[in-house]
Amino acid sequence: MESTQPEEAAKGEAKGRSVGHYYKEYERQLALSAKDHPDDWIDHCRELVHEYRMLSLPQNNYLINKNPGCVCYVLSVEWLEHWMRTCYFDCFKSNAIPVFDENRSTEVREIDNASLFIPKDQFINDVDPESHYNHILKKETKLNIDYIIVNEKVWNFFHSRYGGTTVKMFYGSSISYSANLGTNLSEIKLIILPPKEKWDIENVSRPLSIFASARDILDALLERIINNLNSDEYGYKLSKNKIRPWKLAKGQSIDEIVKEVSQQMDLSCQEDLLKENQDSFADHEKTGISFQGKCIENWGPIYMMDVGLFVPNTLVLEVASDKTGNFLFEYKKTKVLRCGECDYCFLRKPLIIQCQCEEVQYCSECCLKKDVKFHIDKCKAQ
Repeated sequence: MESTQPEEAAKGEAKGRSVGHYYKEYERQLALSAKDHPDDWIDHCRELVHEYRMLSLPQNNYLINKNPGCVCYVLSVEWLEHWMRTCYFDCFKSNAIPVFDENRSTEVREIDNASLFIPKDQFINDVDPESHYNHILKKETKLNIDYIIVNEKVWNFFHSRYGGTTVKMFYGSSISYSANLGTNLSEIKLIILPPKEKWDIENVSRPLSIFASARDILDALLERIINNLNSDEYGYKLSKNKIRPWKLAKGQSIDEIVKEVSQQMDLSCQEDLLKENQDSFADHEKTGISFQGKCIENWGPIYMMDVGLFVPNTLVLEVASDKTGNFLFEYKKTKVLRCGECDYCFLRKPLIIQCQCEEVQYCSECCLKKDVKFHIDKCKAQ
């Protein structure tokens, strides 16, 4: 059987069909006729194996695991092993001449990575269908056992012939000699609290899940949450100036906190009944209603790994009043100076306070006070 693959692909491109369409059709026809033309099938498999091995050479993979931001793709090991059996890969790799086996399948199914990923109905999906945040690897999956990472040329080699769902990932920056794979996404639990006029335990959202990388920026995550929750699937109408993010500390229960807030709300409502203007709410800085969490509203462009929001912590979004634009909970505004090592506890945290000399910075007022006796001799503000 004479190969007409390049010619047919070129014709298809001229007619507006994708080259991939003709690759797939060509592979299908060859597979169907393999028993009638076994030598042609073996020759075709030899070409496929040779091309795959050339595209997989170390020098072709060097760029994808050394350069942050470089694109890579997830490929199921189970699917790859099926392809290798079909194409007599082991024989060609050992320079042996394979004998056509009539009982061996010649049909290669579409690339199927579904078993590797968490079902999409278990977390908030990105409105962008191409987003890599829509493909979250299960915790139990292991690199080189359940899946491998391939470069773009290898992926196009397979996908153009067999089709399937594309799972694109990215390498992130790393302090090591190589880059970290962007598949390492972590879960964040998300709770949305209603505004004051709609406050009711029943109106507190069920726990939602969203995934983010340690190298994601907090502001970008909040923007992504807003865009996704405003989709038809969730039906929210949020904006950046109408939400206030809070972080729960370890060990805090959202259920207990919501009950405590409800009790404070009951007392607040009794006081509101004594006021003439029922729509006049207290200023959001002095509402008298506290929330047992840390507000991260003014933390600025900070990496998620410095926020400390990953499970078991929870991100709570407080929604402002539709009537007044005010928020329910009072809090002390805190601006993050930068993220780095606290000059007292030496932990990497958001630094929110500094000495008057501006040469030392701390993660809390408590650390500043404790460091006074050690820093005072060197302080230039004295």
